[in-house]
Formats: sequence, structure tokens, C-alpha cells
Amino acid sequence: MYQYIPLNIFTWVLLFPLILSLPAVSSDPHATAGTGRLPTTTLVPTFVQVMESLSSYLNDSNRNFAVTNFTPKSSPPFYVLVQCYLDLSLKDCLVCYAVSRTTIPECLPTTSGRIYLDGCFVRYDNYSFFQEAIDPATDATNCNSSLPEGGSFDFNRSVVDLVGNVIQRAVRYGGFGSTDLKGVYGLAQCWDSLSNEECSLCLNKARSEAISCLPSAEGRVMNAGCFLTILHNQTWVDLVFQFHLILSVYSLFIDFIFGIMMININKHYGAKSPGVGRPPF
Repeated sequence: MYQYIPLNIFTWVLLFPLILSLPAVSSDPHATAGTGRLPTTTLVPTFVQVMESLSSYLNDSNRNFAVTNFTPKSSPPFYVLVQCYLDLSLKDCLVCYAVSRTTIPECLPTTSGRIYLDGCFVRYDNYSFFQEAIDPATDATNCNSSLPEGGSFDFNRSVVDLVGNVIQRAVRYGGFGSTDLKGVYGLAQCWDSLSNEECSLCLNKARSEAISCLPSAEGRVMNAGCFLTILHNQTWVDLVFQFHLILSVYSLFIDFIFGIMMININKHYGAKSPGVGRPPF
């Protein structure tokens, strides 16, 4: 019997308004929904079950990364990927993932959706997309904020040099790189499911897109298989402070929710929940 799903749906519905009342963890989230649609009654139970199972896979990961898939009898396949920046602690990664789960349901009942936060990325779809490096239909660039006072020539030159350095580090060291140079901070992250060649393809496309943001002080490139961000150092310091402050609040909140859920599970359900396919990576 599928007893585990109703409990999660009940908990989700009960807590969803409270979660939405909390501030967003990212200063600049970007969510994209697909065009295919399914009845909410068909998709939501699958969505809740798979997202819950992904939390446990992520908790067991040493790379801040997890994937899974599930094929219900009456619905299309459901594939999900979550990737946190490799410089996040596991606890911060789990909290960022929890925050993303309060936003990505806005994509429902479409059969695909993705969200980029300053800390993690989550995507679901009805086919295996784990090796996708680029997607001209959905890849996006966000340029904002004006330059601080001072000449733009030195800043532009620093950005060009830094982008090359951070991409080189990411390709060389397992898909992640970060560095700063003369007042500019850069971070590059490929999804762990990509090969080295696919990561290089994604980040080289991101390079030209990031440079096109000049002379803006901030640029974020959100491709199918990677994320590249360029920020003025002071902007980055402000974001880090806000990010960790909000993560602390969410961490306490998630610990409280988890405790309630475990009490309810132990009290009302003795049956073991049906498993969702283990991740192929």
C-alpha cells in the first residue's frame, strides 16, 4: 500500500503557506517551466515522492549532487537532478535544496521545470537529461547592477581574465572553480553528471555569454549543464552574508519540520515506503 505518499502530501500542504512566507534564499532566482502539462492529481504525488527520495540521496552524496528517476504506471517517466556548489557544506546544500522545493512547484503541472539559486540547481523532466550540456531553447543569461564608481576599462579587463581562469579551474578540477581577481569574483559549476568534454562545452558557451554582460557589475549564465557567475567583490560579500544568514533560519526550520514528520511516520505508519529507483551515478 502506498501509505508514504499521503503523509508527505499532507505535510506539504500544511506547511506550504508557512514556507512561502519566508524570504527567498537567493537574491536572483531563475525558474523555467516547460510547456507539456499533466493533470495535477497525476503529477503532484509523483513529484512529492521523488523529491523526498532525492533528499536522502543528496544526504548520502559527497559531491553535493544527486539524481533519480521514477516511472509510475499511469504517468510518464519522472527524472530529477540536484546540484549544489561544491564549496557548500552538506548541511547548507540540503537547506538550499529544501528552499528550491518551495519554488519549483510553481512549475507544476508542467512536465518539466528548473530553478537556479545562488547555491544550488534543481531540474525535473520526463526524459533523461543528465548529459545535456547546453540547450539553446532554455539557456539564459542575467545581467544586472551598475558598475561601482571608477573606470570601467580595468573592470572589463579583469572580468575577461577572470572568466578564463575560473573556467580553466572548473574543467581541470572536477567541474567546480572559483577565484577572484582585482575586485571581481567568479564561480563556475558543472553538473556532476557531465563528462569533462561536456563540462568544457557548457562553460565555453557560458564564457561569451558572461562577457556580453559587460559593463554590468553582475552576470549570471544559466545553461542546461552548468552555471557561471561573475560579481563585483563587494556584491559577493553582501550576497554571502545574506545567504548564510537565511540558511541559518531555514536550517532551524527544516530541522523542526523533519522532527515532526519522523514522529508522525513512527506513530502512524509501520509499513516501509515503496522505493524509488536509486540514482544511476
